[in-house]
Amino acid sequence: MPKNREARSSTTRRVVTLAAIAGFALAAAPAAAQEPILGFTSASAEQQRAYEDAFTRGVSAESIGRNNRQLSRRTHLVGTAGDRRDQGLSVQKLRSYGLDVATPSYSVYATRPMDVDVTMTAPTTHRLAASEPVFPWQQHPEEVVAAYNAYSPSGDVSGDVVYANYGLPDDYKVLEQLGISVKDKIVLVRYGRSFRGVKAQQAEKRGAKGLLIYSDPEDDGFVKGAVYPDGPWRPSFGIQRGSIQYIFQYPGDPLTPGTPSIPGTRRIAPENATSLPHIPTTPISYGDARPLLEALGGPEAPDAFKGGLPIT
Repeated sequence: MPKNREARSSTTRRVVTLAAIAGFALAAAPAAAQEPILGFTSASAEQQRAYEDAFTRGVSAESIGRNNRQLSRRTHLVGTAGDRRDQGLSVQKLRSYGLDVATPSYSVYATRPMDVDVTMTAPTTHRLAASEPVFPWQQHPEEVVAAYNAYSPSGDVSGDVVYANYGLPDDYKVLEQLGISVKDKIVLVRYGRSFRGVKAQQAEKRGAKGLLIYSDPEDDGFVKGAVYPDGPWRPSFGIQRGSIQYIFQYPGDPLTPGTPSIPGTRRIAPENATSLPHIPTTPISYGDARPLLEALGGPEAPDAFKGGLPIT
């Protein structure tokens, strides 16, 4: 399970995402152009429509695609050189549109992995991959970040595995009806139907000692269609990364609840942050989930628990 490097890193707020969203929303609205605009007089509504039409003409799938390819060409994990590079590209692009761009800095609490290691120890030994294989055409493979769930605590745990479908309350009710407890177990769940942080919280709430999350091919894989590199769906070795912070408690920097992470803001200790998970959580591929699922004992899984892998 993961060992994390905890860090406070200065990052800059980006407005490029907001601009892209606004442009997309406006591009979808021409059909309603002649309808009254709430909050505008007739004269000012005409001026607003002219502004929106001009803005819409400047937005295209091609330009969005070019910007997206440029920003995603290199790894840009928070607080790294790649993050600063993309921030600079974003500012440059927005200013080229004639926009005023502010770049205030925030010192936020973040985690990055030092080491991620998951091994199946029984009935056979199988070491799970911590990243995807490198393709011959791939550029800068050395920058690829090991698969991890941000804000997972460091830990070294071992135990029996219990499969809990999507890891949501109704799934645990089914396990309880089958007489299966996840207390002191490592829970294996699939991505989907809820935010990944909810899955970590539900496992933690029930006394699990660790959590593994994989993308089932029924939700994102060969069941949907052709997988990468032949199509857009996730291949057997693909691993979904992402934060498991309990943002439903409060969003933003875990150490500054309700306040901005700027100099002078009072910060709480990580152990007092209610938005931070307490059990190690790691994402894995469905190729690596398969041997874990195949080795499970107990009753046959209910139909609602069965995904795209040929396992009952």
